Amino acid sequence: MRSLDALKAASKVSTDDNLVGQIIAAAADVSLKAPTEVAAALQLIDELAENAGDHAIHRAVSTLMFDGEKLPTEIIAALTKIAHKIRIENKGTVDHLGNAAAKLLRHDRVDEALALIVPILSEHEELGTFEQLDGLAYGLLQLDRVPLARIIATWLLSLDRNLGEAARNLVGDHHGGALVLEFDAAELTLTEDQAIVLAHRAIGYLFLHPITAASIALSLIRVTSEKGWQVIEEILFEPLLINFSGELSDWLKVKATDYTDPAQPSIERLLARLDAYLEGLRRAGVIKELRPSERERMIEGHRRQELMQHAHKESEKKSIFRSIMSRSVLLYGNRSISYFQEPGGKTHRNEMQLQTISHSFEAPRIDIIEPLELNYILRVFRAMRVAP
Repeated sequence: MRSLDALKAASKVSTDDNLVGQIIAAAADVSLKAPTEVAAALQLIDELAENAGDHAIHRAVSTLMFDGEKLPTEIIAALTKIAHKIRIENKGTVDHLGNAAAKLLRHDRVDEALALIVPILSEHEELGTFEQLDGLAYGLLQLDRVPLARIIATWLLSLDRNLGEAARNLVGDHHGGALVLEFDAAELTLTEDQAIVLAHRAIGYLFLHPITAASIALSLIRVTSEKGWQVIEEILFEPLLINFSGELSDWLKVKATDYTDPAQPSIERLLARLDAYLEGLRRAGVIKELRPSERERMIEGHRRQELMQHAHKESEKKSIFRSIMSRSVLLYGNRSISYFQEPGGKTHRNEMQLQTISHSFEAPRIDIIEPLELNYILRVFRAMRVAP
């Protein structure tokens, strides 16, 4: 009580923003050490929150980062209100904000982490890449798949473009096998129209992650009526399945063996339609008139090469190896030879044989023959707010 009285007195002496931040942090610390004084500490923080500037906001966010997992729920809520005033030009504070949310996630305080970060993601498009919010994407991806699926579904259903982009970037940050986001859609208590809108937006935003998009859509099929699953089936087939008939088809074939799954009949119908569609393509054979000319192939090859070079340069910028290794370019040959000076002046020759590596990905089929139409369809899906 004496500590809080001293802090109140200090807050009346000066309105210096740095002092305000120190008082806010000290009041939060008092709530940790004296649980009976949480209400008084909360009152003091709330009184100071209105005039909190950049320094005070930084202190509030830092307090969440260092002690967030231990603070009482009321104090976290008060500090969160202050954090929402953040200016994203303050890179250090933004970095602390991402760490604070990630720490709350690690300690199973998911709702409080989302309350802290979601309004800021919604307001600032730049943060949706998660590059500035250090650790947040990793913390979210460490959640169990069911709560992660509910979070992404909620972001997509918010009809907020920034949250939709954040959902897409978050799925893109997942490495390894496909990210399967199956969940009990009944827990979201969606109307059928909302389920249909969510299926469209999932495919629109997560189109380049077809298994992830399909897993969300199939979760929604399980709770819709005949009208609903017919609509969702249709968009699962086109544009999703006809564009990604490889890995997605293989995944669906495994799902089709689970006869206890309410979506199993829909999966079988989708696979049957895909077989008929591919058979129709094969039956047409090679149509010489539709083959691109040499000039068109060169243009497309040049475009793809530029895309790959750009992606390579961007990945190099983020690589940790750039800071610890030098870069060499081999003009020819299949081995690298280096010389090192050993203690005593002797030269040591080191030879390293080069090996080949390969990577493949499935490109959307329609993107090759009708990219503008595909782009338009996906934009419509992302913008959908009312079920068709």
